[in-house]
Amino acid sequence: MSYPVFINLKDLKVVIVGGGRIAERKLKSILHESANVFIISPEMSEGIMNIACENEKVHMNKKAFDMDFLKDATLVFAATDDASINDKITNHCRASGILVNNCMDSSKSTFRSGAVLREGAVEIAIGTGGKRPGLSKYLKDQIRRVLPDNLSQMTDQYDELRIEARQKFKQSKDRETYIKEKFKAYTDSVKGNDHEN
Repeated sequence: MSYPVFINLKDLKVVIVGGGRIAERKLKSILHESANVFIISPEMSEGIMNIACENEKVHMNKKAFDMDFLKDATLVFAATDDASINDKITNHCRASGILVNNCMDSSKSTFRSGAVLREGAVEIAIGTGGKRPGLSKYLKDQIRRVLPDNLSQMTDQYDELRIEARQKFKQSKDRETYIKEKFKAYTDSVKGNDHEN
């Protein structure tokens, strides 16, 4: 089991070691995070090169890997096709306190990335142990189908209730109770309107 977190990577250094299909998939998964992404590999896929040409925050280093590339990294993906290199990267990151994802052996990783469903301010992460990307994608599609159509309105309503609660109550317990009751009344009324339509 793992502990799910959402990390704000804006302007932080992310290193992807490898230039193939898996490295490209990892790159695509973090593009929208506004991280400074460094791809390290003597050879890179056409997809990676196209992404790097279109995004100033993606930097290609067509060189053999050196541990110096990991300096100041927040996240590292060890995504080469050589298990021994991935293990060396993983061991170095673990010893240095850097979060690392060993793409060949998730059991050695300190983090795994799963499928993420984003609808406005709502983020839903799906983890399947780092070994079942097809299952993660399937579950993501299933969850998307059952999300309410008015999710953005619900988010706005919740934000308004939080502001109201802060203005009305000093105690966090009272604020929580107020938000819970008001939000339930709101969602019940939305359900009622749906049934009428």
